[in-house]
Formats: sequence, structure tokens, C-alpha cells
Amino acid sequence: MNKYDYFIYKKYLSLKDVKNISKALIKYSNPKNKDNPAKAAIKTANVKITAYGHVKEPLKPLMDIVHDTNNKYFGYNLNKTLDCQTVHFNEYLPNDKVGYDWHIDSSPYYAQDIKLTVLVNLSESKYKGGELSIFNCGKINFCEPGDILIFKSFMLHKVDKIISGKRRTLSLWMEGPCFK
Repeated sequence: MNKYDYFIYKKYLSLKDVKNISKALIKYSNPKNKDNPAKAAIKTANVKITAYGHVKEPLKPLMDIVHDTNNKYFGYNLNKTLDCQTVHFNEYLPNDKVGYDWHIDSSPYYAQDIKLTVLVNLSESKYKGGELSIFNCGKINFCEPGDILIFKSFMLHKVDKIISGKRRTLSLWMEGPCFK
């Protein structure tokens, strides 16, 4: 692991936390919000989008570790996460294509950049396939419920196709002023 590119916390959240977060994300998802995957990248996940304000209480332990990790190892100037910002609940099912092709996470806004991508494994049972790779870092062992992965958003990454089972993740992005 290159500590300057990503951090992974294995089983950081309990299965009870995973279930509570998943339940809240599904309950408060807004079907009017549509996913906007990276251009030219195939993404096969079913995505439910929820306003952060609806789920910030069950996400408090996650946000604490994200900010602590950033302060210790990345040092980015991050904006406060606002209630109106969104988090994604991704569900990948078996298919014949990639889960999500190589891409970077970027912001369409002029005055800010996405600095960190945060993923939480919300899968409650085992699945095959769906490995996450970060370019120049290889495949990341992000397969257990409650695993948290924090990485630099501008690094190319992808999710392999699912062979069997369901891969469920929460995705959120930490933004800050534009890189200079």
C-alpha cells in the first residue's frame, strides 16, 4: 500500500452499522436524482442517490475517520459536507460487462475539485468478482462488509464485473478549492 495514494480500513464498521447505513440510504433515496457516470466509461451498477443530510447521523463514524485520515496523510483543504450534497448507494449485480470502467472522479464546478473518493463496502454477503483496482496500485482488498477505502479522486480506478452475488457500496466525494 502506498500511504500517499490510498488508505483502507478493514471491517471498520460493524455489520449492524452496514445494515443501518444501507437501510437509511434506500429509505431516503430520491428517484428524481440520476447517476452521472464518467464520460465514455461503462457503469453497470444500479444507483440510488440520497442527500447527505438524511444520512449524516449513521455516517458520523465514517466522516470522522475520513477527516482524520485526510488531516494525517493527505493534507487537503476540504469543504464542509453540506446536507444538500449527495451520496450514492451502488449495487452491482452479475453481468457480462465491467462493473465500472477505468475513470477518475472529477467535479464539473469551476471553483472546486474532488480531492478524495470514499467507498464503504455495504455488501452483507459474499460476492465473486467486483474487484476494485487503482492504477499503479493494483487490486485493492476491499471485499468485507464495513471496509472503508479512501483514495485520491484523480487516480484512475475501476470495478471488475460481478460473477455472482451482489456488491453494494456507498460512494461519497470530499471536495475542496481547486488544485493550484
